[in-house]
Amino acid sequence: MTPSHPSLARGYLIAVIGTALWSTTAIFIGYLSTNYKMPPLVLAFWRDLFVAAGLWLGLGLLSPKLLALPNPKHNIVFFIVYGLVLAVFNALWTTSVTINGAAVATVLAYSSPAFTAVVGWRLFGERLDAAKITAVFLSLAGCALVSGAYSQQAWQVNPLGIGVGLLSGALFAAYSIFGKASARRGVEAWTAMAYTFSFGALFLLLLQRPATILWLGSSVPAWSVLILLSIGPTIGGYGLYTVSLMHLPASVASLITTLEPPMTAILAFALLNETLTGIQLFGGALILTGVLLLRISEKARESPRPQRYYPGTGENPFHFALVAIEQLERIPLWLMPFLLALIAAATSWLLHSAFALTIFIPLTLFSLGDLVLLAALPRAGRSFGPVQPPVLLMSLLRALAALSLSALTILGMPPQWAAALNIAVQAAGTLLAIEAYWFGPYRLGITRMALRSPKLNPAAPPLRLLHLSDLHIEQLTRREHDLLQQISMLKPDAILFSGDLLNLSYVDDARARAECRTFLSGLHAPLGVYAVTGSLPVDTPQAVRAVLDGLPVRRLDNERITLAQDGQSLDLIGLTCTHHPDWDGASLQALTDGQHDRFSLLLYHTPDLAPAAAQLGIDLQLSGHTHGGQVRLPLVGALITSSLHGKRFEMGKYTVDTMLLYVSRGIGMEGKGAPRVRFLCPPEAVLWEIGGG
Repeated sequence: MTPSHPSLARGYLIAVIGTALWSTTAIFIGYLSTNYKMPPLVLAFWRDLFVAAGLWLGLGLLSPKLLALPNPKHNIVFFIVYGLVLAVFNALWTTSVTINGAAVATVLAYSSPAFTAVVGWRLFGERLDAAKITAVFLSLAGCALVSGAYSQQAWQVNPLGIGVGLLSGALFAAYSIFGKASARRGVEAWTAMAYTFSFGALFLLLLQRPATILWLGSSVPAWSVLILLSIGPTIGGYGLYTVSLMHLPASVASLITTLEPPMTAILAFALLNETLTGIQLFGGALILTGVLLLRISEKARESPRPQRYYPGTGENPFHFALVAIEQLERIPLWLMPFLLALIAAATSWLLHSAFALTIFIPLTLFSLGDLVLLAALPRAGRSFGPVQPPVLLMSLLRALAALSLSALTILGMPPQWAAALNIAVQAAGTLLAIEAYWFGPYRLGITRMALRSPKLNPAAPPLRLLHLSDLHIEQLTRREHDLLQQISMLKPDAILFSGDLLNLSYVDDARARAECRTFLSGLHAPLGVYAVTGSLPVDTPQAVRAVLDGLPVRRLDNERITLAQDGQSLDLIGLTCTHHPDWDGASLQALTDGQHDRFSLLLYHTPDLAPAAAQLGIDLQLSGHTHGGQVRLPLVGALITSSLHGKRFEMGKYTVDTMLLYVSRGIGMEGKGAPRVRFLCPPEAVLWEIGGG
């Protein structure tokens, strides 16, 4: 059931109030530490003790059954260790608040989801995908900036604060992992909280000294603040969060809790006169970005739910992002040098060091070089995309690299050396850009594949089929002319095209349509040239008619035909792609109709239909759409695939049950605001030799 609007509004309000209560935890601790000089271990002990007492009293009155620990023989040792972890975390975090201040300590503790992701990967075999890797990098970089770990001077002045602050994040991650393990054991959250804080208080009691345990003496105001710390932020905040789950999805409530660090920072500024520097604010933003990325990716991996959008359509976030980014093209080119200089100046200002003085000029010059590099692409006939969006993106990446290199000064590297290294890294970035923009898209290759099947005639010569995908023509370039020349030398028996004729930016462009016709008219094969349509925003009905009408290219619109030559034959199924697997799966089922004795080849734009095609007995599926990601990183592969299956079918050969799937990297590149690049992902045409055996 979908919550009503009043219920959602109530849930948001409750979650925000709960988060606001949570955000006062460090404020209370900072107040007691500053005004009463309360030792961190004493404070942590009394907090845990009052929380435990409040939980036992409250649960005993409201829900006594929650005080019973299920399967105590099995769980008691686990909760003793869980309590020890909580005790260590509370001791570290209280110490961090005392040394670093409420705002910095809270931000550092929020790096825990990144540590949790790494530990979950190592211990529990949880998937460490691109979102988690990015979140870990952002959180670690943010921790270094917030704590001052990038500065050699900070290590000399405040080594304990930096070390304790970073350890608090790691221990909070351990506490979170124990929380997940507790849930897997079937223990209610309130029950786990009661036992954990009880054992935590016992462990902290062992560290108390008689002379300091009653540090607050007879001060009623101080004891009142300590009790409020225990009951308000800890029990009250958690209770309201739990109640909010009755009105909100868990993923939404979890995202709301990320408001805690900024709320704490505001309260610390107002009540404790704490301030964060610009570089600490930037680091905090990196940490929160990593946390949000993790929680959004967790939401995406929740239990199956109705698909809200489909890749390849005009109604998905990736398409909206490309269209939105393209709007940056409206920025006048004459204004771009000033914007690039502004980004360089902001980066230099964030550093606040001698290193910053040597950042501004190189960063500005290299960014201006990017502007010249990309503006020359259409003049040279290499590609014809917008200049402003990718140049601004490259400028931000260069700024991030400069900020990251500043951390090397903590190792004692002189600022002059760090500045020289920054210049070298920026120069390497320019070389990578030249490769990705100027040469990568032109490293066209022919991939040769062979397939033998008992369904085919072993005595007949194999059929030689050339698979082309994702032309995305803007204007004809040397790449397309080279491809036509290679095809004429390969002499395939048939040519199969799996969709996306024009570049998304040039769907309605008359010249692009005419040049696409010129390219297709150069394709010839004895058994014919066959095509299916690709993504709906690219292969619109008007564009398809304008390009294909009158050409010797047969469009297969949910058709099954036979290709036969010299005693060898197979069935070719051409399926029109709607990017809705249920709809297209039904169309494919109607075409197969239980015919499994003959070899069947499915020509379909996207690999998303592969599981259904395998179940229907298809022998070979040829697809494209993903472009192989266009940009691939070592050990990571494609960053974006625009597929329902993510990276599962990003490029190349896959076996799905008994079916073979091949996903081509294609020929052209993504349009709209996307950079016209290929990096470690050259364009390809695939020549298949399919015979009996």
